[in-house]
Amino acid sequence: MSKANRLFGIIGFACIMLYSFFMALNISSFQDPSMVNELRENLIQNVELQLSNLPKNQKKENDYVRDAFLQDLKENLVEPKYKLRSLYGIIGNIIILLGVVFIRRGSKLGLHFFISGTIFIVLTGFYALGAGITGWSFNLMYIILGIIFTPYFYYNLKKIGL
Repeated sequence: MSKANRLFGIIGFACIMLYSFFMALNISSFQDPSMVNELRENLIQNVELQLSNLPKNQKKENDYVRDAFLQDLKENLVEPKYKLRSLYGIIGNIIILLGVVFIRRGSKLGLHFFISGTIFIVLTGFYALGAGITGWSFNLMYIILGIIFTPYFYYNLKKIGL
C-alpha cells in the first residue's frame, strides 16, 4: 500500500469520525432542543458585553448592529427551528457518512453522496434558521469542510482511475 493510499484511508476514516460526531451532536440537539434557550441567552449577554467595549462615537451603528443581531437571535434561535435544523442535520450527516464509506471503497458514487449531503445540510440549515447570522453560524463549518474535502476526494478518486 503506497503512502498516498494510506493517507487517503486515514483522511477518509477521520471524515467518518468527524461526521459521526456531528450526527451525534444533532441527535442530542433533536432529543433535547431546550438547550438552545441557554445558548441564546449566553449569546445575547456576550453581544451586549462586546458592544459595550466599542467606541462611544459609533453609538448609532452599534445600536443598529445590536438590534439586528438580537432580533435575529430571538426570531431564529428558538426550539422548533433548532429541532428542525437538528433533524435536517441528522439526515444530511447520514448521506455524507454513506458517501465517505463509498469513497473509501473507491466508488465515485460516494463523491455524489458526499456533495449532495453537504449541500442538503447547508440549504436546509438556511431554510430552518434563516440567512442571517444564526443561519451562517450553524452552516459555516459544513461549508468549509465541503470546500476542503470535496476537491481532495475528487482528486484522489480521479487518481485511482474513477
